[in-house]
Amino acid sequence: MAANFDFVENFWDPDIVGTSGFEAVVRRLKDGNSLCKEIEDFLKYRSSAERDYSTKLGKCSQTAAKAKGHDSDGLLASWDEFTRQSGAESMSHLKAANDLQKISKRIEELRTNQGETRKRLEDGVKRLQTQKKECYQKVLSNQERYESKSRDKDNAADTLEREKPMAKPADMTKLYQRLERCKKAAADADETYRRSLEQLEAKRKEWEASMVTFCQEAQKLEVERIYFLRNQLWEATNHVSEKCVAVDQFQEVVRKELEKCQPENDLQLFVQQKRTGQNRPATIEYQSYYANDSTAPSHHHISNGRPTPSGYPNLTREPLPTLPTPDYDREMNEGIYSSVPDSYVSGGENR
Repeated sequence: MAANFDFVENFWDPDIVGTSGFEAVVRRLKDGNSLCKEIEDFLKYRSSAERDYSTKLGKCSQTAAKAKGHDSDGLLASWDEFTRQSGAESMSHLKAANDLQKISKRIEELRTNQGETRKRLEDGVKRLQTQKKECYQKVLSNQERYESKSRDKDNAADTLEREKPMAKPADMTKLYQRLERCKKAAADADETYRRSLEQLEAKRKEWEASMVTFCQEAQKLEVERIYFLRNQLWEATNHVSEKCVAVDQFQEVVRKELEKCQPENDLQLFVQQKRTGQNRPATIEYQSYYANDSTAPSHHHISNGRPTPSGYPNLTREPLPTLPTPDYDREMNEGIYSSVPDSYVSGGENR
């Protein structure tokens, strides 16, 4: 059976209040956003450098054209051609500067949009995590109160049995009244404890649904980001190659590296290195005060310990739908040295 590297199956924490899986995915999204910013800034600086070089080269060409006239024949013709080509080269640098600036702008838009989406998804899960933790703290507090009131009831019953043979009627009345008060307090504490467990389970299910949505949407964002950045880097590389074919062998190294980039490989490596587990938090079950009391009535024989997680024997999971491949507008400027192969635009085929 093939390993499942979907986020939704690999970033759970068995602790009812654990957040390690959620934090790992959030860290991945933030790192991806930082990489977008790094590439965006680099292309801005590169565009500025190309523009400055174009300006200076153009001035050199114009200055040389004004200085002509002291030679003739073939040397002058060669010099004319050299200065004309320098002027043309300055325009190619200006075109590269404009092209790289456009790519940088597109990356900035993606980074901004994905940052807003990530923040919205992250805030939703964090809100439910906080509520779930508060419910769990109430369960622990109510369980402690339930156990205390149950002990008080047992002590009152023991006192009544011990004092009954020699107690006066007035004292017996007080003992019976005390026992009734303790029974009522214990019953109230038991009901509060059960109700807090129900509230915790409802909040846990709500959080789990939110976490599933978060993982699915986070993976879509990552696939989109990896495809987009790879294609934008490919286009920027083509602009550089178009500007200077003489150094194309260096740009080919970049293209070969981009050919190796597949979202599946990146996400698989991430999951293998950062996975936190596949076990989701289990239901916190009711734990009775009388579980370990051999003298208690059989119908009260339930656990006196703290709640411990258990599995979900009846829990079924529907298979996740196949994530749609992002469809990007890959319009390229005319004159690009080489276009991104169709097999890499869709991301679903190997070269």
